[in-house]
Amino acid sequence: MDKSNEFTFIESLLRSIESKIERIAKVADKKPDVILLLLTEEVYELCHIVGDYHRRLRKPRIIDANQLDLFKDFDTLQLSPRVDTDKLVSRNLRSALKKIAMNPVYGVPIQIIRENTLLGKETQNLATRSWNLCTGLYYKTGDLPWILDAMDAKSCFLGISFYHKKTAYRDYVFSSMAHLFSNDFNSVVLRGDPVPFDSVLKAPVLDREAAQKIVEKALSEYFNSRESYPERLVIHKTSRYTDAEIEGFEGALSNKGMAYDLVSLTKAPLRLIRWGQYPMPRAAAYEFSDRDAYLYTKGFIPDLQTYPGSHIPSPFWVHKARGDSSIDTICSEILMLTKLNWNTADFCCGVPITVSFARNVGDVFKEFREQDQFEPSRFFRFYM
Repeated sequence: MDKSNEFTFIESLLRSIESKIERIAKVADKKPDVILLLLTEEVYELCHIVGDYHRRLRKPRIIDANQLDLFKDFDTLQLSPRVDTDKLVSRNLRSALKKIAMNPVYGVPIQIIRENTLLGKETQNLATRSWNLCTGLYYKTGDLPWILDAMDAKSCFLGISFYHKKTAYRDYVFSSMAHLFSNDFNSVVLRGDPVPFDSVLKAPVLDREAAQKIVEKALSEYFNSRESYPERLVIHKTSRYTDAEIEGFEGALSNKGMAYDLVSLTKAPLRLIRWGQYPMPRAAAYEFSDRDAYLYTKGFIPDLQTYPGSHIPSPFWVHKARGDSSIDTICSEILMLTKLNWNTADFCCGVPITVSFARNVGDVFKEFREQDQFEPSRFFRFYM
């Protein structure tokens, strides 16, 4: 493998690993439920991230074979005038490996393990490492490690997020994705269509058609699994809703006869301070209208008599743009959804499961190109 060119090196490494995955998936009498991949520290440090995401864009240079400067263009002459405008400016080894595992030819989730993790050279203790590994493997085999008794199984949650794909020649592809979740339901990941970036709101936004399409697609997935629609749908979004998005979501739900709530979770401009040694307790909420609340998803935990964190926690601004439920119910559900990350031994996470893995999922989506022969997997276990 050529280590002088990091992109050449990672491509060679991926081909080598894929050949091993193919052999494992095809040689055995029964396809494995999950494949463990151990990365040495040398390989990890060398190519877990290659390229420069912040690299400036280049204008596509297409050579006209009829207008060549013999001395200037001879060394750069390409037999084909086409330019690969979909080439990424940076690569993520983890995401590229996840994409390989999604190939229907193999279709086996992978668990990536660093050498230092097994050798105990990280800050986590043995019990934590064992818990994380075992629960992760259990979920990737298709089982649910735990569900919540207090959560209504007839309610379905849909997280809407966006990812930014930057190539050598393009820097405008903001695409939508959705994470469909129910309490006793193997969650599903859906890839939406490219969406524009609103320079005024400084955020990507869905138009009415795109918003309606992604909800209809999610409900179709739910119906195919349950042969019925949920009685209630809650949509979580990490930016405020535009009028077009509200119209699109309501258009998809208008003829389904179900209750719904459109909820946004954004950074709160307010910080609350309590008297004492520790910060605000987890689940503390300041409801300042029937549609708005500041909610602490991380903080002091009375049962543990400590705050298991290193930074002062900050609240979310929870806003109900439309909906049938009270802001108190919405906040309670967000807190419950922070306990459903099956990839950690932590008591809870700071972000609900509906949107907490948006970055990881988006990084995997970036690896897909228009000419690929298969689509990203629907199942969330391939992205963990």
